[in-house]
Amino acid sequence: MTAVILAWNPEKWNWDGAYRTAVAAVRDSGRHLRPWPLEGDGDLPAGAEAWLLVQGDRPNQRGLIGHGVTVSDPYAGKHPDSDDGGGPVTYVSIEFDLLLPEGEQLRTETLAALIPTVPWEAAPGSGSRIPPEVESTVRDAWGRHLRDSTWGERGELEVVPGVCPDESLARIYVNRYERRAEDRRQAIALHGPNCQACGFDFEATYGPEGAGLVHVHHTVPVSRLAWNYELDPRTDLVPLCPNCHYMAHRRSDPYTVAELRRMVSTAGHLPGAVVTDAQLAAQEAARRITSSRPE
Repeated sequence: MTAVILAWNPEKWNWDGAYRTAVAAVRDSGRHLRPWPLEGDGDLPAGAEAWLLVQGDRPNQRGLIGHGVTVSDPYAGKHPDSDDGGGPVTYVSIEFDLLLPEGEQLRTETLAALIPTVPWEAAPGSGSRIPPEVESTVRDAWGRHLRDSTWGERGELEVVPGVCPDESLARIYVNRYERRAEDRRQAIALHGPNCQACGFDFEATYGPEGAGLVHVHHTVPVSRLAWNYELDPRTDLVPLCPNCHYMAHRRSDPYTVAELRRMVSTAGHLPGAVVTDAQLAAQEAARRITSSRPE
C-alpha cells in the first residue's frame, strides 16, 4: 500500500486547538479526523498510510509521533497560515488512529540509523512517499518503540496502529483496532490458558478474576503478514504471560516459544538469592513443558 510522511513543524504551524486534545480524542475514541495540507500536486489516494513526522529546529522534538490513514481524495482549500485567503492549497482528510504525547516521539536519529534511505531529518514535505521496500521496517521500528513506551502496558488485547498494513485490520471504533476475538478464543482453546513458555496460569494463581488475562502472541510478527493472510490460530497464535511476551519481543526478530522455554528451563538463580518453593515449582513446570512439547 502507499505510505507517506506528514511533515509537521509546530514552530510554524500548530493544530487548530491543543495537540493534547487530539491525543485524548484518539485515546478515548480510537480516531481523530482532520484536514492536512499536502506539498506538490497532492496525488495521494484515499486509503494511504500516513506517518506524522515532527520537524523543527530542536533536535529532541524531531521524530515520528503519529499514525493514520487518508480517508478522502485530495481537495482544494485555504492555507492554514493564511488570513487573507492566499492561494489554494491541496488538502487530504487524515483519520489518525494513534497520536503520542509530545516528548514520546520515535527520534529521527533512530530512524535514520535503521532506514537511511528515507530523509527523516529533512523530509521534503507532507505527501512524500516512503519506499515500499522499507515500509515493514518502519512498522517494526514503530512497534518496538511503542512496546518500550506506555503502549507496552496494553499487552496483546489489541493491535497497535501502525504495526501492520491498514487493509489487514478490521476497524472497530469503540475499541480501536482489535484482533478478531474468535481467533483469540480459538488459540486459547487449542493451546490452553497457561503460558506456553513458562506454564504460568492466571486463573489458577488468582482465581476467577484472573481468567482470560493471558496475552496472545503472533508467532510471525503482524508487520510481516500480507494483508490477505488467513490466520491459523493453531500455528500462528500462542498464549504467553506478559513476562514471557515481553521477552519474546526483546529483539527485532522475536524469540520463538521454544527458545523461551529453553531460557526458563536452563536459567539459574541469582547468587545469594533464596530460592522459594514457588520458584522451584515454576522451573519444574517449565522443564515439563520443554520435555513434553515438540519444538
